[in-house]
Amino acid sequence: MNNLNSENMCNCCNSANSCGGTNGISWDREKCEYCGPCAIKCPNDAIMVVNPKGLELPSRAKTERANEFKMCDLCGTCVSACPTEALQMGKIVHNEKEYDRIEFTPSLCDSCGACVEICPQNVLKLNEEYKLKGFCVMCLKCIDACDKTNQNALSLK
Repeated sequence: MNNLNSENMCNCCNSANSCGGTNGISWDREKCEYCGPCAIKCPNDAIMVVNPKGLELPSRAKTERANEFKMCDLCGTCVSACPTEALQMGKIVHNEKEYDRIEFTPSLCDSCGACVEICPQNVLKLNEEYKLKGFCVMCLKCIDACDKTNQNALSLK
């Protein structure tokens, strides 16, 4: 599954080539070369890329798939599904503009997995060390990594 529906339209903003919610990070599939620095730099594993050689990043697992991109699009489905309110929609300011972001309070998380099961992008993961990974905190490290490749496939909306 990726962020595009069967008509190759973004599930959240309904545009043809970009994805990333209505107020966050936009992905332009026409510019993307699936090279993966964005996934590697993301501190919360909110991006998964399968490169042309079939290497899934950031995990570096070999797969038969190729050229796949998934990211947290800040849709808030996980927040709605969380029975303990460990996940909340928050705000962050970049360049004087306010953006949505997901905030996580580990002490409230009961590891029920409701958020993981309902995530439409299939990027959330429960683990023992951090409890939950895969949600976007809008740190913008992915955009910086993509800019360094001169692809500019990721940008702020």
